[in-house]
Amino acid sequence: MCGVNRSAPGKAGRALRQLVVRHNPSDALWPAAKCPQENVTGATSSQASNDNGIVDRETLVPAAEPLPVAPSPAAPRKTLHPTPETPIYIPPQYDPLLELIAGCINWKGEKQRARKIVSETLINIHMLTRAPPLPILRKAVEYVSPIMRNITIKLPSKNAVYPEPAPEKQRMLKAIRWILEASKTRPGFKLQDRLAREMIAIVEGAGKENMKELSPAYRMKEEVHKLAILNRGNVLKSRRHKMPDRGGR
Repeated sequence: MCGVNRSAPGKAGRALRQLVVRHNPSDALWPAAKCPQENVTGATSSQASNDNGIVDRETLVPAAEPLPVAPSPAAPRKTLHPTPETPIYIPPQYDPLLELIAGCINWKGEKQRARKIVSETLINIHMLTRAPPLPILRKAVEYVSPIMRNITIKLPSKNAVYPEPAPEKQRMLKAIRWILEASKTRPGFKLQDRLAREMIAIVEGAGKENMKELSPAYRMKEEVHKLAILNRGNVLKSRRHKMPDRGGR
């Protein structure tokens, strides 16, 4: 349409213009700025429509601003909540209590072998109970550990027994030695199997009437406490004479 002369009068000019618009429909939608010869004002468009009888392309397709499009809200992300799993209690490599047990098991300086026995004992406890093994081991040692210790001193006339509170480390050592001694009565070829069964029996028999039958370690603890009660009158004498600290029964 840019090459068409709008000033051509008569039917020939109108027919030529209709022919161009009909065979080039895309040209009818061109912006008016592409034709520098045209005047795109409203007066010229109305005048061209009145004079030639052809509707101007701007009248057919008015210029309109694009409507603002609101951004679509983002779809919320689906957060997956995994089911909580059962925690696995992994004991530290050098736990003080485990090191104390390994020291009591140690034979001919084979500390690494003793640590391996303690680790396999924890595994056997877990296999037999399906529970965290370290709390069971701690409870077993705590239930068997004595509160008092008895110090025996030889006097000219007799042997005097002086009971006194036992330090924590000595309590643990006594309990571990009693558990190792009582584990010899348990079935099993390996020490770690017998030790695991003994500790489970101690925890299961705590507070029961037949707990001495379930584990010999309870009987050893009761003997120490009975001896301390029988010699409780010597407690004040031991404080008065300031007896030396000796390991005793």
